Amino acid sequence: TIFGNYIFIPHYGFVASAFTTLAAYATLVILGYWFGQKHYPIPYQLPIILMTLLVSVGPITFLPHAFPNINYAVYWILVPIYFGVLYVLEKRFARNLSS
Repeated sequence: TIFGNYIFIPHYGFVASAFTTLAAYATLVILGYWFGQKHYPIPYQLPIILMTLLVSVGPITFLPHAFPNINYAVYWILVPIYFGVLYVLEKRFARNLSS
């Protein structure tokens, strides 16, 4: 994180710090998963976890770029849809665990 901040902040500003930290944490998650599976394998449901992450981060990240004039009321309309999708994913995840 420190090295990335040293390199990128002078060129890109504070946004570079956020992305550098995100990249560092993502690297730690991937390495932790890899070493953890190597020494103590746990059968994580990776497709469900990644789909939940995509459903959580995707709309907030991509909607403002796809529709720059979007009203914040639309975000509030999307909140129940978001929780509905999460409910379906969790229900599917629970069904996979029980079988």
